[in-house]
Amino acid sequence: MAALQGLKLISAKRQVQTNPLLYRRSKLVSRIDEQISLAQAAIEQRTYTKQRARSVKDEHGFRSTIQTQVRVKQWWFDKMASWH
Repeated sequence: MAALQGLKLISAKRQVQTNPLLYRRSKLVSRIDEQISLAQAAIEQRTYTKQRARSVKDEHGFRSTIQTQVRVKQWWFDKMASWH
């Protein structure tokens, strides 16, 4: 019970609710933009990787943000030198 008495209670502010339809639509648009960039890289015969921010802890327990590369999977396939 001592741990509960040490807590400070405050009134929380509710976050503004976003429209789920607009959220899904913007997520799809960003994924399609990734696919366009991936297709352009495939035409130019180079690899495309997306940068992602990750939070990691070091040996002292401090959190830091680093950039990592994420492979983007293509939504199409190559069959007999034509794209599907």
